[in-house]
Amino acid sequence: VEAHHGDVEPESLIACIVSFTLCLGLLVGTSFAWFNDSITNKGNTITTGTLNLELNDGDTTPLFHSAAIWAPGKEQKATVKLENKGSLWLKYRVVATMTKVSGNADLSEALKVYAASADAESTEGATYLGTLADLKTGSTFDNDNVLAPAGEATAENPSVKTFTLFIVMPAETGDQYQDSSVEFDLAIEATQTTEGAEFASIWDGETTDTSWFEGGGTAYELKEADQVAGLAQLVADGENFKGKTITLMADMNWNEEAFSAIATESSFTKGFQGTLDGNNKTIEGLRLGDSQTRAGAEYAVGLFGTIYNGTVKNLEIKDATITSGGTEATAFVAGILYNGTVENVKVTGESSLTSSIRSGAIVGSLKGTKSIINNCENYATVNVNGMYGGGIVGAAHYGSGSKITNCVNYGAVNGKTEVGGIVGYADRATVENCVNRGAVTGTGNYGVGGVVGFDACNKQLIYPKNGSTIVGCENYGTVTGPNHVGGILGTFAMTPGDAQPSNVIYSTIENCVNYGNVVGTEKAGTIFGYQHSYGYGDADDKINNLQVKLIGCKNEGTLNGEATDSLTASAFVVIE
Repeated sequence: VEAHHGDVEPESLIACIVSFTLCLGLLVGTSFAWFNDSITNKGNTITTGTLNLELNDGDTTPLFHSAAIWAPGKEQKATVKLENKGSLWLKYRVVATMTKVSGNADLSEALKVYAASADAESTEGATYLGTLADLKTGSTFDNDNVLAPAGEATAENPSVKTFTLFIVMPAETGDQYQDSSVEFDLAIEATQTTEGAEFASIWDGETTDTSWFEGGGTAYELKEADQVAGLAQLVADGENFKGKTITLMADMNWNEEAFSAIATESSFTKGFQGTLDGNNKTIEGLRLGDSQTRAGAEYAVGLFGTIYNGTVKNLEIKDATITSGGTEATAFVAGILYNGTVENVKVTGESSLTSSIRSGAIVGSLKGTKSIINNCENYATVNVNGMYGGGIVGAAHYGSGSKITNCVNYGAVNGKTEVGGIVGYADRATVENCVNRGAVTGTGNYGVGGVVGFDACNKQLIYPKNGSTIVGCENYGTVTGPNHVGGILGTFAMTPGDAQPSNVIYSTIENCVNYGNVVGTEKAGTIFGYQHSYGYGDADDKINNLQVKLIGCKNEGTLNGEATDSLTASAFVVIE
């Protein structure tokens, strides 16, 4: 049951490329800070398996270690020597993971990273890899990032490469980065390959292979992209995969070919009921939405349209594009998730989503009472022309028991109403230990929040005893809207047009911190914005029983660019 108002309703060698990640603990605990913080390092660790990549002849001396104070114009370099000590060809790239960002601004967005020749003294002529923040989704140094095993090395394809790595704080770095710091890990990821081979199995946009499926089996391993296309065909033909596990054994590239979602029907009985284990593989170049040609608002768009009591886990979706209109729900992973689980999934690269309603990077519409989204990340931009837009979940409906936990959003989220960095619309959901770092922008008056845009008191299904619970969450992004805007929660509202409850009910925000700038022309707060009642407005006597508990919350950000001690614009709150 959803809210209504004036707007429209609410994944060997060439034949089998085996991915293997070599975690290089560079700069673990490293802290770059403005003027008064030094660079420290705990050392380097290489973990290897069938591939064997060695750093600096096994020397564990930290690559970056300095007691110097960092300020604009500061740079530091380190020599990196990579050697393929194994028997397999490999490709490599560099990935940065931010473990802690603090201060007035995200310093990783200011620090620039370059790779140059081994004898380079400056960044002149160096290859710009991007900012430290850009490396969150991985970056290759150049087009010659193949290392051959020693026995097959040539001048063109050596087994050893040496280069210089620079980290630079540009002279033009602005004052907003004062008193800011970032802690991060660098990883060199290596993927088994052969000379000239691609990372992934590439789909031709047409072939579907269902020959791998035996109805009596319970475990299947997919190595080719056309086998995943075959999965979609099997589900469309009536196989729901209940009690079966599908494991991806290779990265896959959709090459931007249009793909019709697995389980496109909104009927829950036709949804995917099995387990897809991505096995830490990547599905790249997925294009969704424009292949959904059926009319009406009854079909869901995503890698999976509908997941019913099923699971998707351990998967990366990279450089994906969704353009969708007139659908029930839209997301990169699952349009609709009903009493299912999505965990350890991330959307990365130049991914973007444009849709009309109920859209999030991970799940569009979260339904049932025990759905779980855990440990997911989003780097994509989410644009929703209407309502219910979120960096992780678009809308979590009648979800007492459903949880969104340990998720991080880095992408910008734009929408009309009910727009949130983590969840756009929440109805008795639990949002716990989530972080938003993306800018959140709404143009309407029904709630914009750094974590949750709109928390609903919806009595159509069953009269709620309380609202949602938001615990241990943080917002670093700029949150902008004309009205009912909050650094954590935008609005707590009565829906879909009923009068407020006769007794007091509570939406709870506990141990949450806002570090971002909250921008709103009225009824905006650094933690919570304001209450509302569809059809009745937000006059005191129409909202005074919709109360919000603020427990152990604090603001380290600003309101309309100004420092403030105030947590909310509303008088109907309990602050503990």
